[in-house]
Amino acid sequence: MKPLSIKTKLFGGFGLALVILAGTAFASWRSLQALIAAQELVARTESVITEVEKLLVETLDTQTGARGFVITGDEAFLKPFLSSQAALPGQVALLRRLVADNPAQAQRLAELDGLCRARLEIAGQLVQMRRERGFDNAVLSPLVQRGKETMDKIRVQVRELKREQEALRTERVAASRTRAEQTLVIILLGSAVGFGLVGLSSYKSYAEIQARQQAEAEVRRAAAEIEDLYNNAPCGYCSVDKDGRVRAMNNTELAMLGYAREEVVGKRLITELLTPASGETFRRKFPEFVSTGRIADVEFEFVRKNGSTFTGLLSATAIKDEAGHFVRSRSTTLDISARKQAEAERDRFFNISLDLLGIASAADGRFKRVSPGVTDLLGWSAEEFLARPFIEFVHPDDRVATLREVERQTVMGEKVLHFENRYQHRDGSWRVLSWRSVPQPGGLMYAIARDVTERKEMEEQLRQFNHELEQRVAERTAELSRVNEKLKTAATRLARSNRELQDFAFVASHDLQEPLRKIQAFSDRLVTKCGPALDDTGRDYLARMLNAAARMRRLIDDLLMFSRVASKARPFEPVNLATVATEVVSDLEVRLEQTAGRVEVGPLPALDADPTQMRQLLQNLIGNALKFRRPEVPPLVAVWSEQSNGHVHLNIADNGIGFDEKYAGRIFQVFQRLHGRAEYEGSGIGLAVCRKIAERHGGSITARSTPGVGSTFTITLPLRQTQPGSDHEQIT
Repeated sequence: MKPLSIKTKLFGGFGLALVILAGTAFASWRSLQALIAAQELVARTESVITEVEKLLVETLDTQTGARGFVITGDEAFLKPFLSSQAALPGQVALLRRLVADNPAQAQRLAELDGLCRARLEIAGQLVQMRRERGFDNAVLSPLVQRGKETMDKIRVQVRELKREQEALRTERVAASRTRAEQTLVIILLGSAVGFGLVGLSSYKSYAEIQARQQAEAEVRRAAAEIEDLYNNAPCGYCSVDKDGRVRAMNNTELAMLGYAREEVVGKRLITELLTPASGETFRRKFPEFVSTGRIADVEFEFVRKNGSTFTGLLSATAIKDEAGHFVRSRSTTLDISARKQAEAERDRFFNISLDLLGIASAADGRFKRVSPGVTDLLGWSAEEFLARPFIEFVHPDDRVATLREVERQTVMGEKVLHFENRYQHRDGSWRVLSWRSVPQPGGLMYAIARDVTERKEMEEQLRQFNHELEQRVAERTAELSRVNEKLKTAATRLARSNRELQDFAFVASHDLQEPLRKIQAFSDRLVTKCGPALDDTGRDYLARMLNAAARMRRLIDDLLMFSRVASKARPFEPVNLATVATEVVSDLEVRLEQTAGRVEVGPLPALDADPTQMRQLLQNLIGNALKFRRPEVPPLVAVWSEQSNGHVHLNIADNGIGFDEKYAGRIFQVFQRLHGRAEYEGSGIGLAVCRKIAERHGGSITARSTPGVGSTFTITLPLRQTQPGSDHEQIT
């Protein structure tokens, strides 16, 4: 046989190498595909385990959020609840896709989905119950136990699902390892192809490792968030083992106690953090807790590191292993010191209150608690009063009304602001109580009462007195009516007499003027024609006669002026007193110059009045101030006003001679003078006219004075007149 050439060998070898390379490449490709499939199955198994753990975490978040809200009532705790509630459907959908190739696990996942939905519904119902019915109802609800049982089933399902996935992962990892070994043999035989496959496998492995590391980082981040939520929750979290030794405690409870974590966790028994009495309570209740697996709302007195104490409200559930053996507790602690202090203050107020306080239950119709004031008032002991339905103490005639008021509170939810009934004293007497009451959840009524027995007796006496008084008033009214009729008759006669007297004064004054004018006229003629023929005595007599006639004429004029205050009066109209005062001062200008006097007029208001009489009033008063001046002292007159209660107080003050105030009432009478005619001229009617003008306007006039210092006259007048100007007119 002809030996193969080098070239043939080379090409044969190269071809064989190519064939081997091709075969190696094909075999490596087949093996690599199998390896990739095995790795994907392993990765899918890991994903299922990871997602199942996430599903458990989300479910725990809903439980934690709902529990935190139920315990505290703080809406902030619902944030993880709502977040997890929204995330769970997506989490379940992802798991369905991951286990779609495994019917058994798909069925288990469906059961787990149903349990998660049931747990969400229970948590939602607890949240709604906490909002609507309060802490006690929510904590004591059967939903809590149902939620725990559902959560235990979820853990069992998750545990079984993880166990199956871990077994499947073990099988797939083994298969992957076998494929890898086959691939390694092929790579070693295939040389460069093997290195390529190794490189490709390494690259793929690196990519998968990166993906796994990212997933693990996400898991660590979620774990950190859970740890932060645990450590910084608004309530204390603590776990103790079967020996009562603290195995975990969050930052909140550590802060309550004032310890560092390393001082407590793993080193102290929980009883070392309690007062001796609370420690004894813990030792008594702990075996029962280990057996039942739960304890709720137990109060313990905790001792801080500095020795101070606080009251904590503790609730706990037990963590047990698969065999049902106790592992450790998980408990929450709320610092209720402030609430306990408030309750103590409430109890102290309840005991010392002077009011009658009571808490009653509509369910059994009994008082649950009453203040000492109730038993002191009614004479019953607290035990006797609380043992019987309160309606038995109520007067039979008041029972229907009392039960109606109770129904208003318990059925309709209305407050009772005032209700009176009679309660029986131990001695058989009845006390009248006035009640106010407010309905509370649970069919309770918070009531406050006052003893109004004496007041009711006084009211009855007052009613009798009023009845007697009404009878007496009726008798007196009839008598007064008779007297009033007599007074009206007398007033009519007096008014008629006043009018007749006024007419007489006017007529008499008018009729006297004519003979008086003749006396003055003939006296003037005697002076003119016979004056030179008379001796001194005759001229003196004649002068005296003329002076007397002049005085008589002035007196008649003054009488006419006095009578005209009513008879010639004008209707009231708006009058500006400032304008009137200015005109009066202007009329007195000559007298002011003669006496070097001064009149100072302040702001004066406008009022309803007779303008002529207002002018006459100011003319008389300012004129008198200038007349009755002190010798060698220039007169100073001040006019000002003050207002109050719809009236003006018009003041005219001077620095004149003044007078003794014991004569203050006399100076306003007709013809009354305090000085002789030789000293100061006048008839003594001017101030009487002022008084009459003031009275006609529904006002008054008064005077204050100091001899040698001056006088002040005050006229009080209404600013507005309700009558046209005649109702006040009356001669006195």
